[in-house]
Amino acid sequence: MSSISPVTAKPMYSYAVGAYCNALSYTTQPQDVLLAIQNNGMEMVNSFMGSSHRSLSVKAIQLLHVFASCPDLTVQALVHAVAAASPMISQLQARIIETQGIPNDPETAETLEYALLALGSLCGAGTTEKTDMNRQAAMQACSSQQHLSRYIDIVQQGMGVSGGPAGRVVAAAFRLVETLSACNADCARLLAGAGALGAVVSRLHHGDEASRASALTTFATMTAGAQPTAELASGVDAVAHMLTTGDIRLTTRAVQVLKAASQHQACQEAIVQRGLGALVDLLMVDRHLNDPSVDSMVLVTDVLQTLTNVAASPQHAKTLVELGGIFGISNLLMNGRELQKSQQAQGSTAGDIVAAAADALTVVVSHPGCRIPVLDCGPVGAVHALLSIIINEMPETGVNGAGLSPAVAQSIRCLEQLIREPHPTITTALAANAKVAVRFASMLTSSDEALRPTAARLLFFLAAASDKADGGDGAMWRALEQSGNVAAVVAVLATATVRLRSTSQGDETRADQLHVASGACGSLVTMCRGRTAVAVDVVNAGGLTYLVELAPRLANAATLLATIVFQTNVHRSALADGDGAACDNLVVSTVSMLSTGAPAVSAEDAKTIHRAALKILTSLCADSDSMSARLGQRLRATNTRRDVLTALSMFIDDPANGGIDLSAGGAMGAIGAAPGNAPVVGEPAEDAAAKPKTLISTEAGAGNEATDALVVLASVLAPVAEPGAGADDKEEALHLEPDEAPIVAQAAARLVDLFGPPPSAGSAPVLAPSNAGASSSSLVRRRVRQCLVTLSTLPRCAEAMFAHGAVGTLARVLVQAYGGEAAAASATPADMAAMSSEARADQFTALVIMHHLAR
Repeated sequence: MSSISPVTAKPMYSYAVGAYCNALSYTTQPQDVLLAIQNNGMEMVNSFMGSSHRSLSVKAIQLLHVFASCPDLTVQALVHAVAAASPMISQLQARIIETQGIPNDPETAETLEYALLALGSLCGAGTTEKTDMNRQAAMQACSSQQHLSRYIDIVQQGMGVSGGPAGRVVAAAFRLVETLSACNADCARLLAGAGALGAVVSRLHHGDEASRASALTTFATMTAGAQPTAELASGVDAVAHMLTTGDIRLTTRAVQVLKAASQHQACQEAIVQRGLGALVDLLMVDRHLNDPSVDSMVLVTDVLQTLTNVAASPQHAKTLVELGGIFGISNLLMNGRELQKSQQAQGSTAGDIVAAAADALTVVVSHPGCRIPVLDCGPVGAVHALLSIIINEMPETGVNGAGLSPAVAQSIRCLEQLIREPHPTITTALAANAKVAVRFASMLTSSDEALRPTAARLLFFLAAASDKADGGDGAMWRALEQSGNVAAVVAVLATATVRLRSTSQGDETRADQLHVASGACGSLVTMCRGRTAVAVDVVNAGGLTYLVELAPRLANAATLLATIVFQTNVHRSALADGDGAACDNLVVSTVSMLSTGAPAVSAEDAKTIHRAALKILTSLCADSDSMSARLGQRLRATNTRRDVLTALSMFIDDPANGGIDLSAGGAMGAIGAAPGNAPVVGEPAEDAAAKPKTLISTEAGAGNEATDALVVLASVLAPVAEPGAGADDKEEALHLEPDEAPIVAQAAARLVDLFGPPPSAGSAPVLAPSNAGASSSSLVRRRVRQCLVTLSTLPRCAEAMFAHGAVGTLARVLVQAYGGEAAAASATPADMAAMSSEARADQFTALVIMHHLAR
């Protein structure tokens, strides 16, 4: 063959070249082609393509097609090396445009056919992966509008033509257009702009099965550069129509095309209008699950990706919801994992279908207008499915080093969008999946800094959705209580408090924030009950700051603060703070609690808050004289003592508080406990069940409240009295303001009852104390004695004491003191010394008070 000259016109040469080309065209062995090209095959092609001998040039083009379509990489490299260094592509384009329309002459048609085939092969026709050499050839093939128009013209004119030379020309032209579109996005845009899209759409509507199948791929590639035209909508309509033909293989291919097209905004409107309903139907996997001709999971994954793309538009997402797409997505969230496992056992190659479903739902609910309609789908719908995924697929022990799985991560993102909207569906779903709170609680300790605030937000929103009818004691709180995760509950409390700070009165979200904070506090109260170590954990987790802030507004916060102060003695560290700021915050908050009332809180909550404040003050006064002195100093420094005295007097004067409990288990006994026995924060103490219940429970008896108020009053006033001061200086020694003396006058009268012994049998006292000398501590009695001696010097207080029958009470104190000494003969020396000391102090105090009253 190497001796054949391109200028010869001898027939034998043409026959030899023809035979050579035909032999290579029909060979099935790539090595035959490789051998031919290595023996100067491309040089021969290059020489003969420009020959004036038609048959030789046609065979040269045919041979180029054979070489260019060979998959061998060596052949490809040699072909493109010669093509790049010669005008081969230009010569092919010249052959294509030298004719008009579709030639009827077989020889002319053959020339055009092979030119189209060779150009398509150089651009990578028939290969799934296009090389840089293919893309370079494609760009050269699209370099002229004249050439593009010719390619498209052949396809358009050949619509409906099949078979024969003309049919083969049309097929070759469409093969070229299809290859150019798939080879390079720029080529696809150029072709679409030149009118190729219309030709492709026509084949989708009117072509035979083979041409429609090939047109699907070309249409998908051309959509990248398409404009929202009638042709594009018509093409999408044709593809969408294939979803309902009943041919599952054609349906699968159509879905793939729509998935590719859905990436381009210009196609999305047409997909929604023409194919969204059919795509939603395909989510019902029962329609194709058992069909062996299709990978059902791959098909559904492609559908989900298509829906994810189109749902980026709020209006499209709304349409998806209206067509019932959420039911199909929710079903896949609930059952997708089991379906995928069974299909993988049969060879399915689909990715994570649950993650794909969660991704689609996340995009839908990212639009605020779609959230309520999604929630309206029912309590066993999307929210229930998302919670189930998180519970079942997230480790109970928390997030490991690998982080969250794609399905869980996407479910969390989706859930965070949905639960922002208050809706009964969330409450119902949460009640059935309360363990999700424990999973989110475990995320709070993750090393991933992005997960921790996400977990706190999720817990807050779930808490806001918990059943408000049960006072915050919903399923979520019970789950957290059972897990013992104090830090998680404190995190919810912190989130609610921080959000509350940024809202103003009348803000719609304020009620939810208060509801969450109350629920968190109520849960912590339950966890602290009888467990001092838990109360310590609350303080160490930073909960005290939020409780001090919320206690004047929330009954549960007030109760919890009182419980923690009593169980942990946190007030020791607060009062011992260097600049006193912590103490001031606690004192100011407690005083605010005493003045809490309507309309800020209900009457019942106000009563609970007042009781809690009294218990806190009682605990503050129970430590030592120095602690009481510092409390008094803080009250003066913060200008809150008058408010405290007023509130204490209201407790004392309330007719409902008609008795004082001086028993060992009552308030006096509790306050009189040895100061060193109370626990310090960070050091768990004895079981709180062994402590006097009046300092924990808000249901303590009324008499105990009166007693507590009197003892606090004595503790606040007595330590600042200055022994030895003259009668005219007593008010100054007490540092009472002019308007404070009337406030404590009635309290001073009832304080005498606390000091005195029980009256004789048959009398009916206003207060009914037990034997004070036998049961109350010397610490409290000393404060009472100091306070009474000083108050009795104040005319207003002295008058109130006298009117209240203080003389009779003091007389009984004197009688008991003498009787005590007479009975001391039967006691041990140590008992005698102790009794004598207390009795003598009581006797002296009673005489001094009576002296003041007599003046």
